[in-house]
Amino acid sequence: MRTKNLMMAMAALAMAGCSQNEVTDVNPDAHPVIGFDVYTGVQTKGAETDMDALKVSGAGFGFLAYKTAGAWSSAGSTAAPDFLYNEQGTWKAGSPAGSWGYTNTRFWPTNEDKISFFAYAPYESSPADGSSKGITLSGKTDKGAPSLDFVLTTSNDWKDMVDLVTDCRDGIKDQTATSNAANPGTVSFKFSHVLTKVAGIKVKPDKNLGSDIKIYVKELKLVPGTSILQDKAKYQFSDDQWVAATSGASYFTAEQDLSAFLNKATNVNWCGYTTSSVDVSSTTATPLFPTGQALYFIPVDNATGTAAEGDLKLKIKYDIVTKVSDATNVTSETEKEVKLPKNTFKKGTAHTYTLTIKLNTIGITVDETITKWGTTTGEDMDV
Repeated sequence: MRTKNLMMAMAALAMAGCSQNEVTDVNPDAHPVIGFDVYTGVQTKGAETDMDALKVSGAGFGFLAYKTAGAWSSAGSTAAPDFLYNEQGTWKAGSPAGSWGYTNTRFWPTNEDKISFFAYAPYESSPADGSSKGITLSGKTDKGAPSLDFVLTTSNDWKDMVDLVTDCRDGIKDQTATSNAANPGTVSFKFSHVLTKVAGIKVKPDKNLGSDIKIYVKELKLVPGTSILQDKAKYQFSDDQWVAATSGASYFTAEQDLSAFLNKATNVNWCGYTTSSVDVSSTTATPLFPTGQALYFIPVDNATGTAAEGDLKLKIKYDIVTKVSDATNVTSETEKEVKLPKNTFKKGTAHTYTLTIKLNTIGITVDETITKWGTTTGEDMDV
């Protein structure tokens, strides 16, 4: 009997369309090979895990494979990922096209056994303790669908946050060499975002300030409510849900200072005002985050988001600077707290908040047409 090679094709996530949260990239290899691949996305400066990140040399995704004599629905609870465990799939560039590959080659069974897959990215090279990406995988001998404990990375002024993506669809379970009719022997991964994304925070005044007044944002903080926002949690591949971490529930309890993440100019010099800050004087809302960077958090109550307005808040500190002469000014410092809306911080959703500054007041209006990842939502607030 002839043994068939197995190569898997991976699917990358992208932002395409209003409701799309995923994108597929199929291995172009004409000879089907079954592959268990795990992608290690390079997560620097709050970078998103997309196809470009996964294809970076040495990056990729991670996957696990289970071999069962019966269907996953009946045999999965007693199966362990000893067929392939935390295998790393990486992109190999080539001409005219590249392909996905992995190191520990496996072959499709020649009997009636089936292979079930689970995948995640970015790849965690230290799955026992999560020391690389904050991802601790369940063990190689653990039975049933895998899980992972995930710790938010807030180091380097929040610029090293990880955008976790996974694939646990039924479509990659119970695979055989002939499951993929279009590309036999190939397993196609399709990743989805499982965190919540703060895609941006923008600020603007409610009216034209003229040439003698400017507003500069100096500080931004996230204020979590009691037992609202987890800093560590467990993701279950079995049901695509977040639950309390293996060691128990863990939450942010103190204000989280995001000021160092802001795109603050260090060379401010206007009428004697020199504080490092973001100039938000234009009536066109000014982004506070650096271009292409975002913040990623464990979602609140999975796809539900926050239960009430104000469960999470933003605290903003800004200076209103009035010109006296070319070298002197009068500065008024203001700090305001803004309640974020109900149902924010949903799983797989990107949020954008717009603050509108008014004299001595701060308010918020919300565009409630929150969409799945791929199209960010606008949420306007008065400051």
